[in-house]
Amino acid sequence: MVRPRISGASITGLSTLLSGAYIGMASGSTRKSRRDFVALEMPPAVNEGVPGRFFVLKTSSLGSLDIGTPLFFRHLQVGEIASYKLDRDGRMFTTRVFVKAPYDQYVTSNTRFWQASGIDMQLTASGFKVQTESLLSILIGGVAFETPADSAVLSPADADRVFTLYATRAEAYEPPPRYPQTYRLVFNESVRGLIPGAPVELRGVPIGRVTDIRAQVDMKTAQFSVPVTIELDPLRLGVQVIAQAPPTELEAARRKVIDSLVRQGVRAQLRIGSLLTGAALVAFDFFPDAKPASVDWSQTPVELPTIRGDLQTTERKVEDIVDKVDKLPFIEIGDELRTALGQLDLTLVSARGTLNTADIIITPDSPQGQELSNTVSEISRAARSLRVLADYLEQHPESLLRGKPLEAK
Repeated sequence: MVRPRISGASITGLSTLLSGAYIGMASGSTRKSRRDFVALEMPPAVNEGVPGRFFVLKTSSLGSLDIGTPLFFRHLQVGEIASYKLDRDGRMFTTRVFVKAPYDQYVTSNTRFWQASGIDMQLTASGFKVQTESLLSILIGGVAFETPADSAVLSPADADRVFTLYATRAEAYEPPPRYPQTYRLVFNESVRGLIPGAPVELRGVPIGRVTDIRAQVDMKTAQFSVPVTIELDPLRLGVQVIAQAPPTELEAARRKVIDSLVRQGVRAQLRIGSLLTGAALVAFDFFPDAKPASVDWSQTPVELPTIRGDLQTTERKVEDIVDKVDKLPFIEIGDELRTALGQLDLTLVSARGTLNTADIIITPDSPQGQELSNTVSEISRAARSLRVLADYLEQHPESLLRGKPLEAK
């Protein structure tokens, strides 16, 4: 039944607004005749005869994807989503996408698919990066695919091949762990900001992720702790996997590497991954002063040693600063400041009065002014007399002993 439909980037059936609904059909490619059919609930997204191939994508979340959502290759729209359905177990979605020819030849067995909906923003050490496929993908979403440049030249993938649909491009290009190993970390501190999926790093190099966070209480000691389950990739720990290597050799190499790291002081620690979001991560680092520890390989999962992180230290420093600010005597400081301002005001008033008095004294017509002028004249005459005496003594120094000679009459 053809009706007005808005699906993804396509709008169909607008003519039925005037003519009314009608039944549409697409002719088949076989020569067998038939008289009974089952009508589709939705019209096919791709008409018969369009060159290209279908592929299957598996994802746990559709997000903003819908039938007709565009498919991009190097920012070029080359196809669309044809259909999707929820699997019987309710865990995954099976999505069929159609890639038009000749772009379907670029889909190989190593091609990565990811959701390109909206805007991908990243704040890294290189700066602020914004990436999107197109304006259309911002509005209605989209799917993008690409083959890594370092991949070997492969032949095009077969039709209906199953691929994983990742949430982001970074996740699609992250190599999956080949031999993931599960470990447990027990923290006796707050794990605020740590969530499943948080990265696990060894001196800044990603080596795994957090898979589970629980809480437990020891009934004997009444001590509260938080066990954190992590998944590590042995390849990123320096364990080289040789083709056709027996599992016993891989296990022995893995234990040897971890035991060596623990002896050298490697401990797990909670750290702040982003000051903006408060997200936390698990970091393995070398602590030479850490207490000696060993790994008990009989546990399931194996527990690795930990050390107190900097989350609580940072929180305590902030709390100390806030406490010190709260303890400042703002009321007393305000009272003292008010008193000092009052005394300053009195001083200014007294100074103003002194200046007025000086102004009266300096006035020429005032008695004080005349007395001041006479005093200055007397001082001037005394200075002249002293200067005359000094000149005379310089010429007649003997007068200090004999006195001044009498002038002739």
